[in-house]
Amino acid sequence: RNYNWMIENILIIGSKSSLAKHILEKLKDSSFKISSISRKDFNLVKNFKKLEKIIIRTRPKIIINCVAIKYKESDNSPKDAYEVNAFFPYKLAVICEKIKVILIHFSTEAVFDGNKKYLCGVKDIPQPNSMYGKSKLLGDYSLIRFKNSLIIRVSLLFGKFFK
Repeated sequence: RNYNWMIENILIIGSKSSLAKHILEKLKDSSFKISSISRKDFNLVKNFKKLEKIIIRTRPKIIINCVAIKYKESDNSPKDAYEVNAFFPYKLAVICEKIKVILIHFSTEAVFDGNKKYLCGVKDIPQPNSMYGKSKLLGDYSLIRFKNSLIIRVSLLFGKFFK
């Protein structure tokens, strides 16, 4: 069998986040070549051109976006929430489409209002009632048109890296 397809470059953006730490730990013994970058390296959002050059230089096959402005921070800074949670994923998707890279993006159950007595599904209509949910939903909507993008909507994250 030919398993060369498994030896792919993956770029994890937002690598210091709790989510990224879990992903990196799970992939550390895999055959994937992993690169990572975080906002601690430089301001990825404000200096997108630099990030774009890194993406083009590293030529990943998959980009996993773990960058987000969290719940409380979104309420305190709506402008930053939209810039990071909505516009940044869109800009990533544009460059990924241009160079034929798969983008994996994480969303949240906060795009729903939480009033249902059951788990929301694909057919449920999002109705966020927080700045975080609204900014993440706009990010989701901005990625829908990109065939090379995958949105993973999680309801709760837990593990040793989450506080």
